[in-house]
Amino acid sequence: MIERQIIDCACGCGMLLEDRDQWSHKRRFVNGHNSRMRTTEDRKRIAESVRASYLRDPELRQIHGTRLAPFRFPKADGHPSWNGGRTVRRYVYLYRPEHPRANSSGYVAEHRLVMEELLGRFLQPQEVVHHIDCNPHNNDPSLLAHARKSATPARGICCEAKSG
Repeated sequence: MIERQIIDCACGCGMLLEDRDQWSHKRRFVNGHNSRMRTTEDRKRIAESVRASYLRDPELRQIHGTRLAPFRFPKADGHPSWNGGRTVRRYVYLYRPEHPRANSSGYVAEHRLVMEELLGRFLQPQEVVHHIDCNPHNNDPSLLAHARKSATPARGICCEAKSG
């Protein structure tokens, strides 16, 4: 049997842990601390840059007093992963948080927006937009049809008729 030793967490937090888990696998971190792994120089550099920007901005000091505010990524176009508000799943979605039919993340299906622009009004929940060519990524206005839910054929009928 392998003897267990007490070691410091590798992230530098100062917490102690056993170097082996219950199955004798090696451990270096307390649970959840592996994402904190940085060299001492990295930690110092990050702390100094945050402290320097905090000390330069009198508004931050006035709002937060002497404690530093936690870092949060900016939303939308300030975020490093922002792609212009366009996301593709089954359909193409655009970021429109002010739209009345936006989902909880603020996105609306692009084909609905195109049809609303053609009609000059918002679509009602019981209205659907059908892709005539059965390509959910092709939102050309000439290839979109507007219908009520009850009048819409089952999904995939046009695609089956096209291929057969």
